[in-house]
Amino acid sequence: MWRLIANSVVGALASVLIAVGLFAQPEVEWDGTYGGAREDICWGCTQTADGGYVLVGLTFSFGAPHAGDGWAIRVDSEGDSVWARRYGGDGYDNLGAVLETEDGDLMLAGVTPVRNYPFWLMKCDSDGEIIWSQTYGEDYGTNVKALFQTADGGFLLAGHTENGFMAVRTQSDGQQIWREIYDSGGSEYLLSAIMTSDGGYLLMGQASFYGEYSGYLVKINDDGEVQWSLTEGIEGQNLFFYGAAESEDGSFIVSEIHQLYFVSEDGEVTGTQELDEEEHVRWLYGILPSGDGGYTLIAENDDGDYSLIRTAADFTVLWRLTLEVFDEVIKTADEGFAVGGTFGYYEDSDFYLAKIGSDPELGIPNWRNIPAASMQEDGELVLSNEDLLEYLTDADDPDSSIALDVEGGAHLAAEIIGDEVIVTSDPDWWGVDSIGLTAFDPAGHSGETMLTVSVLPMNDPPGSFNLLAPENGWVVNTRRIAFVWNEAEQNEYETDPISYTLRFVAGGYHYSIEDLTECYYLVMDYRDLLTEMGIPDSVDMFVVNWSVTACDDSSETACLKPFRMIFQRRLGVGDEAVEPSAFSLLPPFPNPFNSRAELVFGLERQSWTTLRIYDYTGHLLERLYEGVLSSGRHNVVWDASGVPAGIYLGRLESGGRSAMVKLAVVR
Repeated sequence: MWRLIANSVVGALASVLIAVGLFAQPEVEWDGTYGGAREDICWGCTQTADGGYVLVGLTFSFGAPHAGDGWAIRVDSEGDSVWARRYGGDGYDNLGAVLETEDGDLMLAGVTPVRNYPFWLMKCDSDGEIIWSQTYGEDYGTNVKALFQTADGGFLLAGHTENGFMAVRTQSDGQQIWREIYDSGGSEYLLSAIMTSDGGYLLMGQASFYGEYSGYLVKINDDGEVQWSLTEGIEGQNLFFYGAAESEDGSFIVSEIHQLYFVSEDGEVTGTQELDEEEHVRWLYGILPSGDGGYTLIAENDDGDYSLIRTAADFTVLWRLTLEVFDEVIKTADEGFAVGGTFGYYEDSDFYLAKIGSDPELGIPNWRNIPAASMQEDGELVLSNEDLLEYLTDADDPDSSIALDVEGGAHLAAEIIGDEVIVTSDPDWWGVDSIGLTAFDPAGHSGETMLTVSVLPMNDPPGSFNLLAPENGWVVNTRRIAFVWNEAEQNEYETDPISYTLRFVAGGYHYSIEDLTECYYLVMDYRDLLTEMGIPDSVDMFVVNWSVTACDDSSETACLKPFRMIFQRRLGVGDEAVEPSAFSLLPPFPNPFNSRAELVFGLERQSWTTLRIYDYTGHLLERLYEGVLSSGRHNVVWDASGVPAGIYLGRLESGGRSAMVKLAVVR
């Protein structure tokens, strides 16, 4: 490996990349590391006109003693060091992006501690000597993630600050033309940006709302004006938009950590694409277009390594190259790749660069996307070979005969009989599976694709579900009772609506409430319940069993286990709550609840009082009350209609004392 020590470079080969894959793969021509005795972190790289490279990032080996400085190193086309330079002063300076200008100079971008870490842009000559330096804004900036030279010779910087995404447009001499903040209403983190064919830019990353992360896209023009923005979230799942490729029609393919998103030129999501589970991809980080209509994906594997995954236009995997290091991947002038990043951890980390050869001649018949097919449970699907082969393009000899082979899926069997493909499913199974299609040309080249098949079920009853509250064996001690249960799930193909029946039984007494739709809870006064059941006042202690049944148009499913409640009249059930005269915070009512809950508390003496709501991570969500209150009973209502389902904490503080209760929001 190449390791920079003081101002000298010693070299030896570093075996960091491991070639694995399905078809012919490009070769790793060379790779190396660059750094000193302490921590050095690479954030960006670019190829220069002479075939060499410049890497930028953060150094603790050669920087300020306790803060670190920006660092750039230039290497030749073989990876040998040409020069290395430190940029910054006594504070924390960081470089995140680099490019070579049309006149052969270098532009370095990052943040610097002047005026609360503004964006920082330097123009340097080819030897790294500073020609001029400018800073922009006073928002606390984390780093610059993207840097572009514009058609008029100016520049655009993109990154994020404490207030959102930030973009800065400059003249060729670094003078600011405009600076804009793009705020989703949450906490934003820009991960990358691309220049678009219309002269604008697509900024992408994430936005955090109450601890949940959504993908965030902002399309702007060259004047910084927002043309559209998109916030994409899935409840219970964090989304991050890492990279994008523009299509010929102006739409975009955006890499999200779990899948690819197809986004129209107007910012509408038109579809998604996941890689096959057999590819063992944990997260998708980026996407680069290829000249043949295919793509190169940058991904993290299940084992923690990284991969370059070359695909056809329909995302059939053609080859795969495994890496141990990744931060930025760029296309090189010879149609190969350069991989920049950080090798090692903490004190033992260095800049890293690898040169990967050009894309090999694949010579593979390529498939276009085949529309998904469907069949009935326990039926069969018949597909014409001729119709399937219409989706095949780019064979080496388009006039030659193409042979077709098929492979069944986990629950599907497929075979070729005559000129047809016959697909059958496992008995009594329904769901989504795929069959494999392989085309062979006379030269022995092959191309593979998958056909998705949906097996539609016969009419099924609602799925199983549980009761939630009140808990089993609860002794009734409040007038109003909130009955809560899970939603009974349906398979995705069912269209019958579900309603619920709530039943109460106590010996020979019973009562039912039917046709409860679009709700999974019901609040009742216990006296109304006992009246409807017909239980006489002379009965002092009794047990009521309650259960719920989910019903659709043709069948029903009872809850997995009924619950019981214990009534003891001598305990004074149903009496109004005693006025709190000492410091106390009573349980919220109702709880669980859907939108609003009442918090009742008592104070011993007049004092400054606060009542606040926190999420379960301790993040402050809302101040319900702050001010001086007299002694006695008080009540405050929390409107939770704007927060997601989950567990929240209410905290009362007054006169040096505090109390806390849990609130359960259900949807």
